[in-house]
Parts: sequence; structure tokens; C-alpha cells
Amino acid sequence: MVVTGISRPAFVICNLYRGRLCEFKWIKYDCNVEDPNYGNSSERRMEFTNAVGANGKFYALSLQGTLAVVECSDSGAEIVALCTSRAVPNALWRSFREYLLEIDGEILVVFLVSRRTAEVVDDVEVLRLNFDNYLWSKASTIGDRALFMGANCCVHVLVSDEGWCRRNCIYFVQKAEDDVWWVFDMEKSCISRCWDEENCPVELNLMI
Repeated sequence: MVVTGISRPAFVICNLYRGRLCEFKWIKYDCNVEDPNYGNSSERRMEFTNAVGANGKFYALSLQGTLAVVECSDSGAEIVALCTSRAVPNALWRSFREYLLEIDGEILVVFLVSRRTAEVVDDVEVLRLNFDNYLWSKASTIGDRALFMGANCCVHVLVSDEGWCRRNCIYFVQKAEDDVWWVFDMEKSCISRCWDEENCPVELNLMI
């Protein structure tokens, strides 16, 4: 587990150590690494908004869209690499919400993008991380999976195991307090209204 969204320390990691007894240990990391995407700001230290674990490492996304690769050891945590491309929506936008997640060893970032007005999500973008060169590329499909973007969390499921949702689709709410769910179909690249409070699937209420 990784706690982000704080200035000092930059993030806190809860790691499981296996010795004679299994124990959880909290690792505090105070980051002095400069964010290459901060521009001309005088305060350039990286501050993180999201983090996930994959393949024995942690991947933390900064406020400026820079992904840091973090390795942990008994002596602490260390940033060993920075992603060479910035994780931000490709086209013009007024605002966006981001979700960083790991699926079967892959790292994805999902953007719920508001282009015309800041209050309405009218586009969705998905980027996939290439581990060989730490570059982001557009993901055109998530296959047999569906993603659910809640107010403060995200969940993915195998559609073939569930049956109540659609494959290759991303479900989301416009605002944290909304009861209406919308769906973005990655194959058709379109958004439509899906469920409201009265017909929302029980399985979804248990997940989000």
C-alpha cells in the first residue's frame, strides 16, 4: 500500500517483510528529486498524487504527470528511474481526473477528460506504460475487462466472470456525489448514460 498526496514525506509505503515472522513495515520517503516537468517554478521537488505496485516495484505519478519508478529495500525507498514522457491527456482540456492502476502486470493511466466545460466528462483516454523505455502510448483496448472509476478508487473486473457489464468499457460518475453511471465504449469511442440509483447493479455497489 502507498499513501500519496502529501508534501513531506513525499509518500509512505507499507511493505511486507518475510523473515522468521511476517511483518508489515512503513517506509517514509522524503523526495528531493526535481520534477523535469515543473517548468520555471522555484519549487521543483516531485509531489505525488497516485501510486501502484507492479513487478516488485512501485510506480508513483507526480502532480506534473511524471512517473517515478521506486524500489524498496530494508534501508528504505529510492527512485531509480523517471518516465521519459509525460502522462497527461493528448488533446486540449479544461480539467481531468486521473486514475493509475495495475492490471496483470501492466500499468495503465485513465483520464476522465472535460474538454468543452469543466463540469462534464466528455472524453476518456487510456495510456499504457512501456517498461522497456518508460514511454506512455495510447491504449486502444482493455480486452475482456471493464474498469470502474469511483470518486476515490478504481476497480477492474473480467467481464467473462461477471456477466452484468460490458467488455472493453470504462464506467464512471461525473462527480463524486452523483448516483448516475456513464460508460465509455473503447471500441466505439463514445459515452452513454448507463445506470442510475434505481437500476444500479448490486455488484457495483459492493465494489465501489
